[in-house]
Amino acid sequence: ALTRLARLAARDVPLADLDTLHKASDRHTAAFGRVHEVLKRYRRESDEIKAVYVMRTTDKPSIYQLIADDTPDEYDANHDGIIQESEHGISVGESYDGTEFTAMAKTIETGKAVADDAFAIDAWGVSLSGYAVIRKPTSTTPGLFLGVDAGHKKLNLLKRKLDSLLILLALLLVVAWATWTYPLRRGGTAGQLLTRHSP
Repeated sequence: ALTRLARLAARDVPLADLDTLHKASDRHTAAFGRVHEVLKRYRRESDEIKAVYVMRTTDKPSIYQLIADDTPDEYDANHDGIIQESEHGISVGESYDGTEFTAMAKTIETGKAVADDAFAIDAWGVSLSGYAVIRKPTSTTPGLFLGVDAGHKKLNLLKRKLDSLLILLALLLVVAWATWTYPLRRGGTAGQLLTRHSP
């Protein structure tokens, strides 16, 4: 389903507009607006889809350039009043390391729509993705491909809980370390303290 949706969206994105988008300020152009509208339309197709975006290949393997996605510059998705890292819209030309996502490279190499084999985690959360080529790279033009991410709400919730737990554990370790080392700093080693307070 993800590869089919990625193929359909890739076919509808205006290629000529994509070739004019290279830097952050291009986000405010009419070309970006036209691309953005297509991506938003496909994003609304299903509640399961959490992101639709376009990337460009670079001269470095598995390093891609983000061109456009379906979100505004900032979107408070969980309505907590805070724009978190996962809620920031992308900037045109922003670099993305896709080394761990082999399906991205595979769709560029084969020219066929490809989906991830399993759920993956990146800065935007837990997702399963499908990709389709808009244009294969040549000696004169970089490749372009479209990605569709299907989110897994339970896995995302678990990831947030684990992140919170790790922060809490780190704070507890800092407090425990400070509690243990404070008397040592004031009165010497643990052995000296035990000797000093022995009957």
